[in-house]
Amino acid sequence: MRRCFRTLRTLQPCYSSFVCERVFSTRRGCSCRRNSNMVTYAEGSYRDVVTRVALDRHLASDFERYCSLNSPNFSLVNRSGEGYSSATRRIVQNVFITQGKDVVHKDELESLDWDGLETFYLTSSLKVKFVLQEANIYECVKEAPTYTTDIETCPVGLFRGKLLVTMYPIASELLQKTVEQTASVGVPPVHIGDPTDIGILDLQASYSGSTTLLNNGDIPVFWPSLMTIQEAVQRAGPALAYVGSTASDFSLAMPVNESSHKIHLSMLHKEGQPFCASVVSQSSVKAVNNLEDCLITGSWRKGVKELQSFTRGNLLQAAVSLSHSKHVAVTTGFPCLTHLSPPDETDGPPGILAIVRSLIACGKQVTVIVDHKNSFLRQTIEEALKKFVPHSQDVIVVPYPPSSVDECDTDTARKFLFDQSTGKATFDHLVALERTGPNYEGRYMTMTAKDISRLCDPVDQLFTLSSQEIIKTVAVGDGGNEVGFGKLRSEVGQFVDLGDQIACVVPADHLIVSGVSNWGGYALAAALCCLRRCPLHAPYVNRGIGGKDVQTSEFMPSANEERDLLAFLMKAGMRDGILPDQMMSVDGKSFDDYHAAKIREIWKIADGD
Repeated sequence: MRRCFRTLRTLQPCYSSFVCERVFSTRRGCSCRRNSNMVTYAEGSYRDVVTRVALDRHLASDFERYCSLNSPNFSLVNRSGEGYSSATRRIVQNVFITQGKDVVHKDELESLDWDGLETFYLTSSLKVKFVLQEANIYECVKEAPTYTTDIETCPVGLFRGKLLVTMYPIASELLQKTVEQTASVGVPPVHIGDPTDIGILDLQASYSGSTTLLNNGDIPVFWPSLMTIQEAVQRAGPALAYVGSTASDFSLAMPVNESSHKIHLSMLHKEGQPFCASVVSQSSVKAVNNLEDCLITGSWRKGVKELQSFTRGNLLQAAVSLSHSKHVAVTTGFPCLTHLSPPDETDGPPGILAIVRSLIACGKQVTVIVDHKNSFLRQTIEEALKKFVPHSQDVIVVPYPPSSVDECDTDTARKFLFDQSTGKATFDHLVALERTGPNYEGRYMTMTAKDISRLCDPVDQLFTLSSQEIIKTVAVGDGGNEVGFGKLRSEVGQFVDLGDQIACVVPADHLIVSGVSNWGGYALAAALCCLRRCPLHAPYVNRGIGGKDVQTSEFMPSANEERDLLAFLMKAGMRDGILPDQMMSVDGKSFDDYHAAKIREIWKIADGD
């Protein structure tokens, strides 16, 4: 440790040590110690670095709010009325600002009026350098490159600007260790992998610092840069200000729950695409896995348990992927009641509407796709959105194919999925729940091997094409004859009655197997809720910008709401797909006796109980 400390001082001589002039409490559960420049954490000790900002008192409240809205990128450790202390004046290589511009001649500093300033202490991402070096992850021999992203920080008053980030190339085998080590000292990365995702088009064109070449197997990892704060303060145009990262004149002994920093890395890229990953805490992983477990408890369908054993973890993968989405298209529709008009069943629409609700809560754009020939389903879903899904006014319901004269071929699917002028994908994700899919002969089959092809449009073409493109796909099903089960075609033949005849051949990237498809929709909605509560994942998705308290009711319906929805759907003409004469039921089971209890079970997990 002592050897490493000397090395760091050699590399960064500007981080001078000095005696803390007074002791103060920084936050509940933390204590400060005099004459210490080291921080003690559960995983080890690292030299502490803080960012100091001193500025006009009339700007102080807005600046504090700016830091709060852009936390954890720039978490406020303490606010002091000391202004610009004599100890701080002895620090070199910092930025001094007058009238929004850098001070060139620092001899002028002593003549300036520092008494009207207030000082803020923020967490500094510069400690990442010390962590990486001390953990033998990366040898920081020169200034790391800083880049401007396309991410706008949350503006407050005169403080605003783009998020600037610092990049370190991390060997792929050290990625897990890197994220855990830096997260444990309060500076988790804001992005891992493909720089274009955050608006960085050329790693050789840095804002400042030395450009770094990536070796084979290196992953670019990005942390927030203190230059974001410097730029924001300069934009505010204060009469006088100081911004700089220095060795701390105090140390924080922060109690850390070791398990909270055991991190799950989830890959976001498809094969052949640039590497991209997300982070989730192990406690959130456990909650989502519990949701997946409850999808088969109490199931009365043959083969469901066996099929889910091949897809364990897909619920988490699907939820993480959707958490990073921007525009999602969802679809449902299984017209299995051929002797009735309409032929639509009650398993499917409730689950897809729950997913829509959760995506809206996550701030995503959502489009619902239905069969062109099924005008009843389109109208019913439009009405249900208005009545039962909060804030759904921007959700549109569109038919596929777009018109009755369109050929149902690859060209039509491509035109539907991609902007013809730019070539960009209209949607980044497709989600199917209880969506009929073709068997090996191209026919759409019920669980009893009844051919319902005449009632279906080939919406599955969109999933087939997406599997070859950048669009990610998620599917939820319970019988093996739905879109997505092409991933388990042989297993469906093995474990499901008539499986060889009915198995859908269309796969999905992430397949969620559930005892009832609606349950899978509720669980996916709840999983998104869990991720938005995750102390690691939520800030990562938001890039440390903004964020809000999460209410389960925003993401998924209650049992009472679903009872009302089911009554509405049955009044419109939908029926139980197994027992069509039975009222208020789904897949042959009473809503009150079976499904309401499952919703409450899922809700309880989402609530963290």
